[in-house]
Amino acid sequence: MEKINKFITKTPRKFWLYNSIVALIFFLIAPHNFFQAILFPFAVIMVRYITLNYLTNVTVKYLGFYPFKKDIKWFLITLAISFVLYQTSFTIMILGGLLILWQDGYFDHLKIKK
Repeated sequence: MEKINKFITKTPRKFWLYNSIVALIFFLIAPHNFFQAILFPFAVIMVRYITLNYLTNVTVKYLGFYPFKKDIKWFLITLAISFVLYQTSFTIMILGGLLILWQDGYFDHLKIKK
């Protein structure tokens, strides 16, 4: 858990600002639950953290709206990926949290010994 805490504290403020604005826009376009809009920046952080630490062959340039690029292709791909992350933010937080806890060894005491 210390690694993800360091990752979150190193995340720039503009990342939180940009992704929070995008979450608000998604909430205004497709209002389901305000809880999703709150969780969206954290879900993006969770996916970026898991991708950077556990999936070495996957790029993170389309995850989240920071740093913002003036490229229409980047914008459209990032928008599509972000909308999917917005819709599944609660599930991402649950499964990502469990994965991080499992990778950090918090469930080692549950192993069955032969």
